Amino acid sequence: MPQYRFDAKRFLKAAASRGDITGYAIAQRTGLTEGTVSRIIKGHRQPKFESAALLARTYGARLDDFVYEAA
Repeated sequence: MPQYRFDAKRFLKAAASRGDITGYAIAQRTGLTEGTVSRIIKGHRQPKFESAALLARTYGARLDDFVYEAA
């Protein structure tokens, strides 16, 4: 069964392109808690499917723009 990972670096580029350069700004725009956003962007946790989809949708991206199959 394949494992999938969230590419926080790519996501941060998309967020920054919309002016959101802090975890606080991302949390405010998405409705996720600042702690959750912090753990995701630091790579300490992988987002649940719903959260990953919300992050992609909020920043005008597709989910597969930020998710890749881990080797």
